[in-house]
Amino acid sequence: MTIQTSGGPEWLSPTEFLALHEGKFGRNSLYNWLAEKKIPHVSINRKFLIPADAFDRMLSEQKNGS
Repeated sequence: MTIQTSGGPEWLSPTEFLALHEGKFGRNSLYNWLAEKKIPHVSINRKFLIPADAFDRMLSEQKNGS
């Protein structure tokens, strides 16, 4: 369920997000990050949508100490 907004990020389901970042982290880690709000996302009717670049942004924030 990929969603592209005009001029905005591409939004992915957790399954698509995991496939995009295959081998970097697992399903449990992703859902823990979502629950802890460590990775940006929106939740619509209990379904998560994650920006395609969210993992890179999270790593960048950790490097910068934000």
